[in-house]
Amino acid sequence: MGQLARRLENDQYTIILDPQSSLATTIGQATDTKSKWFQSFADLIEEHKNNPIHALAFFVNLNVFKSDPKVLPSLKDTFPVCPVFVLTESSSEELTEAMALGADDFLLTPIEPSILKLRFLVRKAAIAKRASRDSVTVGDLTIDTVSRTVSSPKTSKFFSNIEIRLISLLAQNFGKVVTREALKAYGWPNLEVTDNALNRKLYEIRHRINILSSNVNIRTLYGVGFILEKMSLLDETA
Repeated sequence: MGQLARRLENDQYTIILDPQSSLATTIGQATDTKSKWFQSFADLIEEHKNNPIHALAFFVNLNVFKSDPKVLPSLKDTFPVCPVFVLTESSSEELTEAMALGADDFLLTPIEPSILKLRFLVRKAAIAKRASRDSVTVGDLTIDTVSRTVSSPKTSKFFSNIEIRLISLLAQNFGKVVTREALKAYGWPNLEVTDNALNRKLYEIRHRINILSSNVNIRTLYGVGFILEKMSLLDETA
């Protein structure tokens, strides 16, 4: 494992959503990861907004889903790469519904650490395999469309759905011009957007890319489109 991969993994947490914090230590020890406990989904989202969380997996008490059916879809949308384990005392219709809505696995409580560890490793390996098929590397940047992250040796940042679509299209055409119309169609499927909206979004992406990388940049070709390229090329044409 490379230095960047090790650092990114060290920045990740298993997240426990449970009215009680009693399982947090057990889960952290069984998965051999750092863990964060949240009493509610609202608390998790509030912290994520202020300080983005690099989540590795979620362990969610079934009662959290029962109290708010929208939690699971929202969780999968916000953290699409992370497996979600449902914690429950017994099988029930609510568990069946949670699995149907997109939960990846479930664990009966009280938790047996050896079973938790095995099932966690299986899900982690499956996610890693999937992510390897959905990433592209350009220069010192790695764009992961599953986790919606762009990483470099410096750091890693989360991107919105629109942002990751735009930067991934530019990355897939690295060194080539991508027209405005192509970016609009790919970034906002089935929606009409203005040039100003595209310009604002690409300005935000360019700013974040410049924080991540010192040798890759987005250049504007006025009246034509945009190009993601190495800084050395920019220097040669300056």
